[in-house]
Amino acid sequence: MTYSNDLKKKIIDNIRSKKYTDIEMINFFNISRGTFYKIKKNINKEIIYRNKRTSKITTTIMTYIKKYVTRNINFNYTKLVQLINKNFNVLVSKTTIYDVLAKKNITKKKIQKKQFSPKKRNEHYKSKNFKKLL
Repeated sequence: MTYSNDLKKKIIDNIRSKKYTDIEMINFFNISRGTFYKIKKNINKEIIYRNKRTSKITTTIMTYIKKYVTRNINFNYTKLVQLINKNFNVLVSKTTIYDVLAKKNITKKKIQKKQFSPKKRNEHYKSKNFKKLL
């Protein structure tokens, strides 16, 4: 389990003050012994304070993925990965692409509904190409 930097600072302050025993601090902060001793061991190192990861996927990349997928319903993710690498110089994985689509609430079914709304469907059936098929 990861703990916030604020909690780690409080633990370190209590360790340095030496007001409480190790067991009292473990019980008070409700952490495991391993976690406590790991914090105590690395008290002078910057390993304790971990920064959150920043995403390499910017909003421009997200909108690019969204536009590409809405234009190409049956898209090839490898081609999309190559295009993102070429245009933005960022390597992304298949999972990242599908995570972006999930975050933007884009599904194949929703895209098809937008493209073939009732008006467009009627126009499609009235077209000359459709009559040739019959």
